[in-house]
Amino acid sequence: MFTKARLNNLLNSFGGDDTAKYLSSKEFSQLDPIVQESVKKNLETVKNNPQSVKNFIELAKSGGFRNANKDLQSAMLNSLAKRPQDKIYRQALQEAVGRDDFKKLAQNMQAKVIEDLDKFADTTSYKGDATTKLSDDDKKFILEKIRKTSLYSGQNPTNDIVRNTLDNIVGGNIQLKLYEKDSTVSSNGIGSTEFGYNKSGTKDIYINKKANDTDYKEFIDTLSHETNHALNGNSKIKYVTDAFLSEYRAHIVGQKAAGKKVDKEALKAIINNLALAEPILDDKTKKPKDLYSEIRQLYRDNKTFKAFVDQLVKDIDKGTIVDGFDLRTRLMNAGYNSDYIKNTNNTNNK
Repeated sequence: MFTKARLNNLLNSFGGDDTAKYLSSKEFSQLDPIVQESVKKNLETVKNNPQSVKNFIELAKSGGFRNANKDLQSAMLNSLAKRPQDKIYRQALQEAVGRDDFKKLAQNMQAKVIEDLDKFADTTSYKGDATTKLSDDDKKFILEKIRKTSLYSGQNPTNDIVRNTLDNIVGGNIQLKLYEKDSTVSSNGIGSTEFGYNKSGTKDIYINKKANDTDYKEFIDTLSHETNHALNGNSKIKYVTDAFLSEYRAHIVGQKAAGKKVDKEALKAIINNLALAEPILDDKTKKPKDLYSEIRQLYRDNKTFKAFVDQLVKDIDKGTIVDGFDLRTRLMNAGYNSDYIKNTNNTNNK
């Protein structure tokens, strides 16, 4: 029971005008009694830390919080209680529940967004580790992207790939890291943008902030693409044909996750990017400068691989939809039987 005497004791223990004003406010009195009790307990716990006190008050006063149901309010308070001094995380919670698109979600999907943020904030992807510490800007960037990805998943509950990708990221199975790299133009005028990569031999994926900053669906595509590489184990790749399968499959996974239509035109565009486009060569060595350029060079130098790719394009042009599983089968039937091709077949990031 929240008695008047206890309220007075609590107000006196803080000695802060803002705190006293909030606990005596109409806003506070309109909260469900169970939520009031949770707010009070949390304020008592953090009473000696001004930033933590401010975080709880700001969260409880926000419009999104006040308009949420009591179960969601309790979930938000419990989540903030795990990291009460984290202003950036508190702001992310407020941003999540305050948006109209969030309010349109089913209640179980709203709860899932808060759960995803809560789990992600416990991972080294957010907290950092012995070698990596995120800046405040990086924390804001990545929390926003996880929030938007979770919201998108709630809006598209039948999209298994984006849900599976999120589960791997927020569950800590895949570690997410950020970097910044500008687009480049080679000496022969070929432009190149690096969206991200999976570090060989690890489940660490690196996302280029500059290439994934404006369009959250591009981020979802990149996140799912690189997660697919990590789950299939790119350290097993030994041959350029292995890389062709790896990239083709990951492109499809990423595009499906982002809700893009993977029709014959999309598949042909993937093949053009991977094999048919002009390779980017190192200015000094004149050798392929990156993995895609190695595939493109193999297409030009190896008649067998060229014939394989050309037939693939013809079949797709006739209406055959070749997904990652189908390409793997075609490669094995054509005699490409490396360990990677035979043993990797994750096409949904489960």
